[in-house]
Amino acid sequence: MASLEPDARVFDGPGQVRDLIRRIDWSATSLGPIRSWSPVLRTMVRGCLASSFPIVIHWGPQRVALYNDAFAVVLGGKHPAALGRPAKDTWPEVWDRVGQRLDRVVVQGETMHAEDEQQIMLRHGYPEECYFSYSHSPIDDVDGSTAGVLTVSTETTAKVLYARRMRVVRELGAVSVTDAGNPAETCRAVLRVLATARETMPFAVAFLREEGGPLRKVADYGLAPDATVPGVTDPDDDPGGPLGKVLHSGRTEEVNGLREAAPAAFLAGPLGPLTPESAVLLPLTVSGRPEPIGVLAVGVNPYRMLNAEYRAFLTVIARQLGVALGDTVAYEVERLRSSVLADLDRAKMEFFQNVSHELRTPLTLLLAPLRNLLAGSADRPAAELLDLQAALRAAERLHTMVDALLDFSGAEAGTLNPNRQPTDLSDLTAETCSMFRATAEHAGLEFTVEMPDAPMTVAVDRAMWSTIVTNLVSNALKYTPRGGIRIQLAATDTEAVLTVADTGDGIDADQQQLVFDRFYRANDSGEQGAGIGLAVVADLVNAHRGRLELDSTPGQGSTFTVTVPMLAVATHPTITTTAEPGQAGTGSRNSSVLLVEDDTDLREFLTRLLTGDGWTVRAVADAETALDLIGGSSDAPDLVITDVVLPGGDGLGLIGKLRRHPATERTPMIVLTARHGAEAIADGLAAGADDYVTKPFSTDELLARVHANHELALLRESAVAAAQARGEQIRAGLESNRIIGTAIGILMTNHRLAAAPAFQLLVAASQHSNRKLRDIAVDVTSNGRLPLRATVTDELLIRVAPPNSMVGNS
Repeated sequence: MASLEPDARVFDGPGQVRDLIRRIDWSATSLGPIRSWSPVLRTMVRGCLASSFPIVIHWGPQRVALYNDAFAVVLGGKHPAALGRPAKDTWPEVWDRVGQRLDRVVVQGETMHAEDEQQIMLRHGYPEECYFSYSHSPIDDVDGSTAGVLTVSTETTAKVLYARRMRVVRELGAVSVTDAGNPAETCRAVLRVLATARETMPFAVAFLREEGGPLRKVADYGLAPDATVPGVTDPDDDPGGPLGKVLHSGRTEEVNGLREAAPAAFLAGPLGPLTPESAVLLPLTVSGRPEPIGVLAVGVNPYRMLNAEYRAFLTVIARQLGVALGDTVAYEVERLRSSVLADLDRAKMEFFQNVSHELRTPLTLLLAPLRNLLAGSADRPAAELLDLQAALRAAERLHTMVDALLDFSGAEAGTLNPNRQPTDLSDLTAETCSMFRATAEHAGLEFTVEMPDAPMTVAVDRAMWSTIVTNLVSNALKYTPRGGIRIQLAATDTEAVLTVADTGDGIDADQQQLVFDRFYRANDSGEQGAGIGLAVVADLVNAHRGRLELDSTPGQGSTFTVTVPMLAVATHPTITTTAEPGQAGTGSRNSSVLLVEDDTDLREFLTRLLTGDGWTVRAVADAETALDLIGGSSDAPDLVITDVVLPGGDGLGLIGKLRRHPATERTPMIVLTARHGAEAIADGLAAGADDYVTKPFSTDELLARVHANHELALLRESAVAAAQARGEQIRAGLESNRIIGTAIGILMTNHRLAAAPAFQLLVAASQHSNRKLRDIAVDVTSNGRLPLRATVTDELLIRVAPPNSMVGNS
C-alpha cells in the first residue's frame, strides 16, 4: 500500500521494517499519526532502526511494539503482525511474566537485565524452548515521565543447547566400563547420564540382543511403570516394526504420533506439560560386529524441532554408547581370558608342585639308605662301593631336578619373592660347589673353586643362590666331557660377580639365546634333562635384579656370568615404578603427528609448536597428500590434527577415510576450525573426531588437548594389545595341550601303555631327538607313531616302562 503520511519520510532508508513503518496507517493505531509522535519516540525509533542488534521499543500504556530488522528474526512467525500492535496481543503465552517486568521498569524507572532466561514461545507454529539475554531500560518523554521501555535482546538458545549437549557428551566419556562390568550395566550407566538432560531427551529405552537372540529391554527412563509405547517399547510383539528394521538394516528410524498412541506413557518433563510426539531409534554398533547389537530409542524434546543439528547430537550419543559397549565386550572377553589363564597357571603350578611333592618321598627312600650304606662301607669291595657312589650321585641329581621344578613353578606363577638376607657369599658358594667335587674328579675333570680371601657380604636369598650355583655347575658337568670347570667369585664396588666356566662342548651362536628358554636343550650330547635348569637360573637372577650373561665358543667351552647387587644396594628396599605403555606423562615424546593445514603460516607455526613440545611432525596442505602419506607408509601417525576447510576435500571427509584405514582406525584425531557452534562440533564428532578446537585457540589449550587425546589412545591401545597377546597365549597353550593329549592317546593304544608311561615315552623321544615336545606330538598325531627308528623306540619303551611293568608291547 502507498504511504499515507508525508511525515513517514523521517524513517527513509533501507530495510524491511523501515519500509513497513512507512506504509502502515498509524492513524488507525493507538500511537496515532507519525506527526503526533513524541520527538523522543521518533528519535528512539530512528536509532533502533539503524542498529544491527535486536532492539524493540514498547511505547505507551498498551506497550505498542516498534522494532528493527534484527528483532524481526527473533519474532519468527509473529512478524510482521507484531509491528505497531500491543505486546500482550503478540506474546500472550509469556505476557504474565514479560508484562510485569515492563510495568516495573515504567513505574519504578529502573533498568532490568537477565542472562539466558528460558521462554516457551509460539513463534513458529509450536511451543518452542528459547533462551534470551536482555536488558530493559526506561525511556523518558519530553515532560520527564517514563513513556516506554527500550529492550536490547540477544537470543542465546544455540549457546544453551550446545552447553547442555556437550555436558552430556563429556559425562558419557567418563562412564567406566570396568565399573559397569557387562553390556546391560553399561547401558544403564549411560542412560543415567542421559536422564540428567531430559530437556533434550525426555525419555530413552536401550535394547540389547544376545547373538542370534531377540531384542530385550535392559534400561529406560522417563516412562511410567509398565508403560507401552507402540513401535518404541515392544520389540517382541512386532519383529517387523521400527525396532526390528533398525536392528537388521543398521539405519536410523523415526516413530511419530506417540502423544495420541500412548497419552499416559510418559513422565512429566522439566520444560512443561507437553509429552513427546516423536522418538528416534538409533542402531548400537560395535567394532567387529557386522550387525547392530542393540537399539537406542530416544524421545524428541516436544519443545524443539528435530533438525539436522539435533539428529547429529543423537547420532553422537548412540556412537558413544556403541563405543562403551565395545569396550565392555572387550573387557568381558579379557576378564574371561584372564580367568582361563589364571586357571591354566594354577593347574600348571599344582601339577609341578604335586609331581615334585610325590617325587620327594621315593627320593627320601633312596638317599637315606644310600648314605647309610656308604657311611658303613669300609669293608665293601671297590666295585660295589663305586656302584653305591654312582647311585647316590644320581639320586642327588634327581633331588636337584625336583627342586628346580619347584623353582620353575614359582617363576611361572610369578611368586619368586627372594628373602634377601646379608650372607657371606664366599662361604655359601664354596659350600654349594663342594657337593660336586667328587663327581667332577670321578669324571676325570679338573674342578677349581676360587673364592675371595675375605668374607663377601651380599644380600641374597640363600636357597635361591644355592640353586643358581647348583644349576650352573651341574650344567657344566653335564656338558664337559674333558678338561675342567672353574668357579670364581669376585666383587666390584657395587656388585658381586659369579663366573662358571667350562671346557666343554660349547654352544652354537644361534642357540645361545635359546638355552634360557624352558625345556630347551642345546647341542644334544646324549645327556638326560628336563631343560629347565638355565631357565630357572635366569628367573632367580632376575628376582635378585641381577644379570645373567653367556659367552660360548663351540668346541672350546662356555662361561656363564651372574652379577647381583652388593649389600649397600640390596639391603635398602627400593620401590621401582616401571611406566607401562599409556601411562600419563609418557605419551608425547618421540611420537608423531600428522598435521593437515592449508594455511602456510599456521602450518609452519603449529609445526614449530609441536616440534618444540617433542613431537615428530609431518605437515601437509591437503587431504589427498595426507591420505597418500598413510597409504604409502606403514609408519602411521600417533595423532592427527586437521583443519576442516581444505583444498580438494574437507577435513571431516579426511577423518572418515582415515577411520576406515586399518593403520589409523583408532588413531586420535583433533579438528581445527574457524566454525563455531553446536552444529559444527556435532558434525566433527559425528565424522569420527575425538576432539574439536575452534580458532582462535591458545597454544596451551591445544597442547593440553593433544597430550590428553594421545595418552587416552595409548591407554586404549595398551589394553587392546594386552588382550590380544593373552588371547594368543591361551590359544597356543590350549592347542599344544590338545595335540600332546592326542599323541599320548595314540601311544597308549599303539604300545598298550597307561597314560603316565605314554607321556614319559613322549618326553624321552623329545630328549633323544633334541626336539620340542609339541613337535614330537605333532608327528605322532600325523603319522600314528614316534618319528624314531623302531629299535630306538623299543629302547625308550624299556626305559619308561620295563617289560615286567608294561601293560603290553607292540
